[in-house]
Amino acid sequence: MREKALAIDFDGTICDTGIYKQEYILRKYNRLIKIEEATRSTLYNLYGIGDREYDMMVSLACSPENTFEAEPVEGAVEAIKKLSKNRDIYLLTGRGGFLLDGAKEWLKKHSIKDCIKVFLSSELASTPKMELCQEYEIDILIDDDPGHFKNKMDITGLILTKGYVYPKKPSVKYCKNWSEILEAVDGLPR
Repeated sequence: MREKALAIDFDGTICDTGIYKQEYILRKYNRLIKIEEATRSTLYNLYGIGDREYDMMVSLACSPENTFEAEPVEGAVEAIKKLSKNRDIYLLTGRGGFLLDGAKEWLKKHSIKDCIKVFLSSELASTPKMELCQEYEIDILIDDDPGHFKNKMDITGLILTKGYVYPKKPSVKYCKNWSEILEAVDGLPR
């Protein structure tokens, strides 16, 4: 019997690019947002920022240069190394093209690129992450945006909140940090 495969989002889950999104929103809209609010669904729900504007922000704020300089989300690097010993890890990100290349360089810089089995792109929202999880038989999705969990599917959702309080969704487990994510994954059936 195979171990359950898991997918992990990049921005805000592994790599802390939120500061660049925060700066973009401040410059463009003169609004100071919390870094944890810099997700697609939160920016839409709170400020009406749609997919097109969000994708524009990501392409500018998450440039390869900014990405390379960004810090890891606390605990992410160590957790990925640990998880990769027993599970197949997929990187599942909205980044495509040169933005995905920037993410790969960042992962290499932090010595975790080889922990990733497959790199998947939802190409800036054109393919929902949950559909990609089903297509690739991924059982667990770790993300910082609960908006990806719109449909009830047989995929376990773990949301890295970093202390931010999201509206609760019954189909996901909310984790404050990577330690809680590791505990949650350990508690799942293999």
